Amino acid sequence: DLLFPDIYSTYRYVLSEQGRGVLEPEALIDRIRVCSHCNSGHLNYVEVCPDCSSIDIDSQSSLHCFTCGHVGEQHSFQRRGKLECPKCLTQLRHIGVDYDRPLENHVCHSCSSLFVEAATISQCLSCDSKIKVEELVVRKIYQYRLGEVGEYIFQHGKSIQAPELSIKGKVEVSFFQNLLAWLNKVALRHKDQHLLLGLHLPTIDEYGKQYGDAKLFSLMDQLTCRLSGLFRDTDICCQYKQDVLLVLMPNTTNASLSVLQQKLSDLGDLVEDEEFELDVFAWDLPDPVIEGGVSVWIESLMGEIYAAR
Repeated sequence: DLLFPDIYSTYRYVLSEQGRGVLEPEALIDRIRVCSHCNSGHLNYVEVCPDCSSIDIDSQSSLHCFTCGHVGEQHSFQRRGKLECPKCLTQLRHIGVDYDRPLENHVCHSCSSLFVEAATISQCLSCDSKIKVEELVVRKIYQYRLGEVGEYIFQHGKSIQAPELSIKGKVEVSFFQNLLAWLNKVALRHKDQHLLLGLHLPTIDEYGKQYGDAKLFSLMDQLTCRLSGLFRDTDICCQYKQDVLLVLMPNTTNASLSVLQQKLSDLGDLVEDEEFELDVFAWDLPDPVIEGGVSVWIESLMGEIYAAR
């Protein structure tokens, strides 16, 4: 994950399982910082000049002459074994009376600035980005144990219960596929009409790399929450891929698309992120092709979605 961070990272998987109740944090064992551009933890911290950000800096001992105000390196004040100002030639006998040592004990060889404390920047060894320390993404590393759902799966080999059939609780892919295949058969038999929406988030990968996992999951939770307010409780949501949400809308026809498009347009205004982008696709059900295999049919829809970019 450190060398090749991507949207399907182990860290994100753990966060997802924690959200499902399979895992729960037991103790905080560490806090790390990762690159805000690529999520890599391979960082090099470098002290730089606070004025010009040059790495060509050194520590130095300086003296300040009270008589003429000259400030310079200590070795330039040394004359015949004594301290003497190189500018006004005053002998400096007593610190605090004739001279003192400035707080600025660092010098930059690029811009000649004197400063008390160097600034620190981090350089990512994976993507070569230079980032201020305060802009790095902070991750909390926990020791985990099995949660209530995880213990049930360990003992019984299956989930504790079927996922909630509501937009408020996303269902798993396998459950969604089985439900879609069953609903399609019922629709073919009874001449019902349903609608399947595909919501594509094309910038989600870049968003995760730029802002980190915590903000990415916050965005996804916010999106799910907003969808809960826009759709009906009978509509079913499945995060089929990291950047694709499928929404099954029973007893809904294409005639409702104009209203749905307005709702989804409102969704973009409600999500509190300027870089949020949402592409919408719609397919009518039933479709006889599904009888040949629901997973193959859905993958063909994924091809349509990605080909549209």
